[in-house]
Amino acid sequence: MVDFLGDDEENLVLSQISEQDATGRFIRFIGRNNKAFKCGLGDLRLDNKDIKHYARGPRCIVDFYETYLKAIGSGVFYRKPLISDVQDKHRYGKSALGVNKLNGLMREMCEKGGLVGNFTNHSGKRTCATALYQAGIDEQQIMERTGHRSTKGVRTYKTANSNIQKRVSDVLNPRPIVI
Repeated sequence: MVDFLGDDEENLVLSQISEQDATGRFIRFIGRNNKAFKCGLGDLRLDNKDIKHYARGPRCIVDFYETYLKAIGSGVFYRKPLISDVQDKHRYGKSALGVNKLNGLMREMCEKGGLVGNFTNHSGKRTCATALYQAGIDEQQIMERTGHRSTKGVRTYKTANSNIQKRVSDVLNPRPIVI
């Protein structure tokens, strides 16, 4: 899961995402000042969100972004899909999706995918933070990816899974006696 959101999603434009080759293929998102920036003295030290996501293997998110970017050209990022007369040809309108459509997009995708539950756009951020935590990624790295400014905020997403509980049990179980 990649969490590129954080700016007001309906204002995302293509100039914020660029494809580059350096130490590997990656996509990069550089955020703009958003609602999290209150323009106080404390915010003078805050940098915009700057995320690189590197390509890896089949069904890579970088490939999906490249396909989408080629299909939409330039301008606003979130576009209404159009019906194509050619199979596997992706087409999109020129105007941006509306705020209400964006707000219900995650719910609609999950329903069409057969997932049961209450899913919102924030579910992606929660899934990203939880997956990184469960993979053992440092809190600071999770905060950089999700845009959280405090460890308290990112810790709300920490939930233990069976693998973590087993590792805790392994640490706490007495070591076998070797004779």
